Amino acid sequence: AGPPSDPDIEPGVILVRFRPQVDLPRVAAELAAAGAVDDREIPALRIRKMRVPAGREREIAARLAARPDVEFAVVSPVAYTHWVPNDALYGSQWALPKIGAEQAWNVTKGSPTITVAVLDTGFDVGHPDSPANLVLGTDYVLGGVVSGDPFGHGTHVAGTIAANTDNVTGVAGLAPGVTLLSIRVLDMYGVGPYYNIALAIREAANAGAKVVNLSLGGVYPDYTGELSLAVQYALDRGVLVVASAGNCGDLATYAAAGCPSLDAPMYPAAIPGVLAVAATTVDDTRASYSNSGSYVGIAAPGGDNPASGTQPSAATRILSLYPVSMGTPSACYFPTAGYCTLRGTSMAAPHVSALAGLILSRNSTLSPNQVVGIIRSTANPLGQTVPNEQIGYGRIDAAAALAAVPPPMYFPLAANAAAAPAAAGAP
Repeated sequence: AGPPSDPDIEPGVILVRFRPQVDLPRVAAELAAAGAVDDREIPALRIRKMRVPAGREREIAARLAARPDVEFAVVSPVAYTHWVPNDALYGSQWALPKIGAEQAWNVTKGSPTITVAVLDTGFDVGHPDSPANLVLGTDYVLGGVVSGDPFGHGTHVAGTIAANTDNVTGVAGLAPGVTLLSIRVLDMYGVGPYYNIALAIREAANAGAKVVNLSLGGVYPDYTGELSLAVQYALDRGVLVVASAGNCGDLATYAAAGCPSLDAPMYPAAIPGVLAVAATTVDDTRASYSNSGSYVGIAAPGGDNPASGTQPSAATRILSLYPVSMGTPSACYFPTAGYCTLRGTSMAAPHVSALAGLILSRNSTLSPNQVVGIIRSTANPLGQTVPNEQIGYGRIDAAAALAAVPPPMYFPLAANAAAAPAAAGAP
């Protein structure tokens, strides 16, 4: 079987317009050898609908388009209903409508051919709201493969990206259709050495991930260079690396947060080539704790606590998955086991990774630099002059980003097919 079909096209179908006077029965054997079988004619359009193996639509269309007796051969784009998920807790996820997720979902909900890797504390494998396409990678703490999450952080991050969506249960993920690869690099206290992170980045790249999410960071520079080399290894293989910028931005709380100084740079976020993510609030302001620095490239919802005297809740924090076995800890500020509200640049980064997954689901040929360019150029500057050290190029706008993605060539025309329609959707 071929790879899963592109969600934005009709699976197993291409549309072909032959040149006049072509004897279709005569060329049928040649078309079949190329993988295309005639289905029927659409007379009003002078187009023939042809059946091809699912996942090979673009390849076969390109081969037929090169034939001198073909005007054009194209994939068959599809339209979607305007969709809002029915997840029971979606109404508490303010961040998704804030960034235009519902409009983005009308373009794509993500493709299983695009893998987003989460390098974190693991994942609650038995969670009833687990990603539809979950792959378990290496557990660099215990050995073997990921089998759980004793800290909860990784489950929360993964849920923001790809929680099972439109299943009448729990929360929605921003890119629910992508494949989510969980690799554990942090222990039960949320701590792990740089070398394991470097190994996991390489693992993710070798496994075919297109995006790596790092909702983690350390204050020490990359002395041995292993993180920088791993990031470059990923970039060289077309993998975008996204990292949280850090939570050392509040003069009143940075020391209690374990930061050596105000806005202490975080690694790997501060490594060149990494897309560092700052956090914004429900009011579209920079979160009080969010790091500022020249390395900050973009911002996304990370939530914050409300004004003093008001109970923290999902109204201002980020609601996502949490290990069911942990029950309802007070720090979650949420009454339902399996779900938790948290705040931090760790919560902001997965929104960006998920958006990158949606962009690549729309056009998997884009390079990391091109994906970053789309995310930056379509971000909401929040009334500021950007780029700046607080929010980079602004807060992500998923709807605008998906609208700006150049689609893969719908009409892979050969030089001989110049007579095809001018509005052929070329990127």
